Amino acid sequence: NAEQALLRSEQRLRMIADNLPVLIAYVDADECYCFCNRNYQALFSLRGKSVIGMSVRDVLGEDAYALSSDKIKAVLDGTRISFERRTSEGGSLRFWRVDYVPDLEVNGRIPGFYVMVLDITELKLVESRLQDLARHDKLTGLANRHHFEEKLKEAVTRSQRSDEVLALMYLDIDRFKLINDTLGHHGGDQVLREFAKRLIASVRQTDLVARLAGDEFVVLLAGLQSSEEAELVASKIIDCMVTAFEFSGGTRKVTTSIGITLQRKGEYDAEAMLRRADEALYVAKSAGRNNYRLMF
Repeated sequence: NAEQALLRSEQRLRMIADNLPVLIAYVDADECYCFCNRNYQALFSLRGKSVIGMSVRDVLGEDAYALSSDKIKAVLDGTRISFERRTSEGGSLRFWRVDYVPDLEVNGRIPGFYVMVLDITELKLVESRLQDLARHDKLTGLANRHHFEEKLKEAVTRSQRSDEVLALMYLDIDRFKLINDTLGHHGGDQVLREFAKRLIASVRQTDLVARLAGDEFVVLLAGLQSSEEAELVASKIIDCMVTAFEFSGGTRKVTTSIGITLQRKGEYDAEAMLRRADEALYVAKSAGRNNYRLMF
């Protein structure tokens, strides 16, 4: 009766282990598998062979084992280890949460450790999408103010270590309120999206284009050799807007005004650069719009 009760208990535990959405295994002190559930066997079995009796090195492969060997040593010394691992299976990227739990006996001996692996790919994808939403403008797909401010601070610090010129442009759409009033918000949104698209086409892939708010945009130009390069980009942007914008309600002529500033020698104040670019934009608009002004 005792043997039958033990067998039923083992069967219940096996049923639970095999149906949990997690990979479970037990590895002894010689780094050989003594137990694994069905999910672990399905993922790591080699040509149909059972994982039981195989070494961790043979099951994981040399590259993955090299990343895990120090963690295995630590867990066999009695430390619980948690980490994340990334794998590529058939071109598909997957993320795993791995826990190594020492099998600590009453006498302090550690004959092995438990392995629990959870597939967190969906969680990572959601996390990535949320981060993307937090850093990009929903309407235009450009970087938003938060992302831009982060990159501006990084660029200001990095530029001071080289002789390259860092330029900042502040743009807005001329008379955008009138566009919104005549076309409605839907038409205004179409103009903003097309404006953003043309901005991207006018700069290098390495340049950062962001939408701060409303019709206010900024362009961060790093790695320039002179202020003339920034002025050439501004002229290109203005020329790019010459072709009338097409949208569901017809066509509309759209122009832009641009304020430009350059990082001063020894300057680390990103906010000061942004204020100067905004002041330069005000000067450009006061001069009749559809042009640019450079303020050092």
